[in-house]
Amino acid sequence: MGERLAIAFEIGHNVDIMWSVIFLLGVLVMMAKSLREAIYAAMTAGYVYYCIPMREFFMPEAPYQAAFWAIAAVLSLRYGSTLSKWSSQEILDVSKNALTRCLNEFGPTLEQAVFTSVVRRLSESDSEKQFVAQVENPVLASIRERVPSVVCGFAEKTAKALFREVRQEVTSKAQDALATLHDASESQWRSVLNQRVSPEFEDIMNSALERNVNKHLIVEAAIKAIEDAEEQGNDEMGDMPRPSHPIIATLKNSGFWMFVGFTVMTIVGAQLAVHRPSSAQVKVQTCILLFIPVIGILFAVRNDRHFVLFTWAWMFGVWHLSASAARKWVTYGGRIDDVGGQGGEANFLGAIIVMVAPLSFSMLMNERTSNLRRMGYVAAAGYVLGILACGSRGAMCAFVGQMGYWLMHTGKKAKAYALALVAVAIFIAVAPPEFMARMATIIEPKGGGFSKPKVEESKRERQLLWALAVDVFKENPVVGVGPQQYTHYSAVRLPQLTGAYSGRPGLMTHNSWLQILSEYGIIGSFFYIGGYFWSIFCFRRARKKLKDFAEHAWFRSYCLGFEAGGLGAAMAMTFSSFQWLDFIFWYIIFGPLTYAIACETRARLDWLTPLSRSASSPSLSAERI
Repeated sequence: MGERLAIAFEIGHNVDIMWSVIFLLGVLVMMAKSLREAIYAAMTAGYVYYCIPMREFFMPEAPYQAAFWAIAAVLSLRYGSTLSKWSSQEILDVSKNALTRCLNEFGPTLEQAVFTSVVRRLSESDSEKQFVAQVENPVLASIRERVPSVVCGFAEKTAKALFREVRQEVTSKAQDALATLHDASESQWRSVLNQRVSPEFEDIMNSALERNVNKHLIVEAAIKAIEDAEEQGNDEMGDMPRPSHPIIATLKNSGFWMFVGFTVMTIVGAQLAVHRPSSAQVKVQTCILLFIPVIGILFAVRNDRHFVLFTWAWMFGVWHLSASAARKWVTYGGRIDDVGGQGGEANFLGAIIVMVAPLSFSMLMNERTSNLRRMGYVAAAGYVLGILACGSRGAMCAFVGQMGYWLMHTGKKAKAYALALVAVAIFIAVAPPEFMARMATIIEPKGGGFSKPKVEESKRERQLLWALAVDVFKENPVVGVGPQQYTHYSAVRLPQLTGAYSGRPGLMTHNSWLQILSEYGIIGSFFYIGGYFWSIFCFRRARKKLKDFAEHAWFRSYCLGFEAGGLGAAMAMTFSSFQWLDFIFWYIIFGPLTYAIACETRARLDWLTPLSRSASSPSLSAERI
């Protein structure tokens, strides 16, 4: 046994070294990318938060996490000069893609129309009529179906010029190819054209597209016309929707002001704290430091693409913790109570996982590419193993509850239920007997059966601590007793309860909501608890905001994942006191931020909608998530 553990330790050590090298290289790459877009610095900070131990705020010489957040915030100020470029580039991409699809769709028709005109020696007027009927009119109708209405006129002119240019060039090459043939039949002429001209047709089309679209449609015509109209106050074309400037977006974010209110109440509570004022002052400092990640996220995440990039970084950091816990669990067995990073305690690790676990199901169900859907399967497996490794009953209850919520609200229920059944079967097969025995104490008293039932010690402990929290709240209902003051009351009034690690009296409530309620009273709890559940509601609003756009089913699916994740973490917070972990405050501001991005995305999609379509048309009906 000892030899096996030594081998496992050696393998684990080598994996840690390899991962450290990969991590350092990854940080260098992300920092280089951050010079172009600040979101990459925020992604690095989000990952580092989970996977580097909590020492940033206690070692001034090594402020890893804070430095990355600060870099993200500072670099985000450059977004002000790039917002219009993003919008212009999106119009370019949408319009060019639409014209490219038209080329692919009507290119063969144009080619055959030219060949028919040449081999039948049609007159110029007959050739023109044929071209207009068979090519130009269908192309223009397709343009109106696909190109944003504000640039539709420019796109039509470009398409006309493009197809006529191609028609002239192909006609010239076709005539040259048949110049030496006189007495051949029509089928022979067509065969020659297919052999000599057709191979060049695609290159002719692509070069014409590049010349016309990049030069005439977007850069020199459409964008300039729109921007000129905006400068002159002409609303005929409508303002080009752009993401809000980081500072403006932050000032409009309701979650940010909830956090500001909570910080103010922390300062007030620290001034009123009687028993342990030094502990209260520490939380004032923590609140001030928390402005760094809060502002870093609000500044760096500016559009739907940034939203999903930051979500992936968040998921990856948690997955790394889960994988580390699973590795230790498989190697050593038992309950993993110190996995490193932010997962320093089993219940904390469980809550960290359940916050993002439903996102993996959203990813594997609705992502746009097969590779990303496969990553969803990998993420889901990692999170499930992490919950098994931590052995937290609160996390297990939260995971079951949140997945039930997710299953009720996802549109693809048949596939979702099938995956859920497979996951349950694998879970039961993998879970060891000691884990199942621990989970059984949730619904069955310890030592049940024919023997006399015995209330489990931790359950009895929670009952006493929760009752005390209610009493403390009743004594100070408005502003509470101050941050970090509850432990004094538990030490004095429940001296028989001692810490599992310290062996001394003075415990937390083992319930984040009651802890906040007793320490902050009604006013402070409004900002913290109200902000948290308001964020859940904002994710729901964001999901509904884009319900008419099937192409954004992935966005709505991630919103559902965060919605279920927030509810799951709320359940986990009912059984443990981890109200000060940073990611809780991320969540408070991230819901309103996501809703603001959904509103801006909706405005942009409406603005980019072609003339012949509308947000309520069947072609844009919501795809099930």
